[in-house]
Amino acid sequence: MRVRYLAVAALACVLSLLVMPQSTETAEPQKTVAQVDFDALHAQASAALETLRQSQRRRLALATDPVF
Repeated sequence: MRVRYLAVAALACVLSLLVMPQSTETAEPQKTVAQVDFDALHAQASAALETLRQSQRRRLALATDPVF
């Protein structure tokens, strides 16, 4: 019984490989390269870091305020 299931599974695998369409196109490397504006990226990172620092300062100030 197990041999039949194994044979049917193997046959299904082989048939699925034969049925799949074969690509006739050759893969061409992409010739377009994305241009990265590193200055703008650096400016965005600096702004995000400054926002994070200000947020941390505010949280620290709220945590050290004496509660009356």
